[in-house]
Amino acid sequence: MLFERIFIEFSYLQKRFLNGCRRLIGLYGCFLKGEVSRMLLSPIGKDGNNQMFPIFRAIVEGENKDSWNWFIQLVQEQLQMDDGTCWSVILDQ
Repeated sequence: MLFERIFIEFSYLQKRFLNGCRRLIGLYGCFLKGEVSRMLLSPIGKDGNNQMFPIFRAIVEGENKDSWNWFIQLVQEQLQMDDGTCWSVILDQ
């Protein structure tokens, strides 16, 4: 196995999101196919023009409870969501 999980953060996107976007994120996952099958997870925000705003990326070993919990915990920490008050979260399932 090459790796189990990776979380990719672009600090300028995180700062732009926290300073100018709505407190609304959608959590999406899609399968990556090829020699090594993995899952791409991403929170997407909405900017002031209602355009999609990518925030982070993560590649995980598969869609399971452990990988989603790991990803959501990192998103909460990076976006300083604390208890989630004033945030709306949309799931793709």
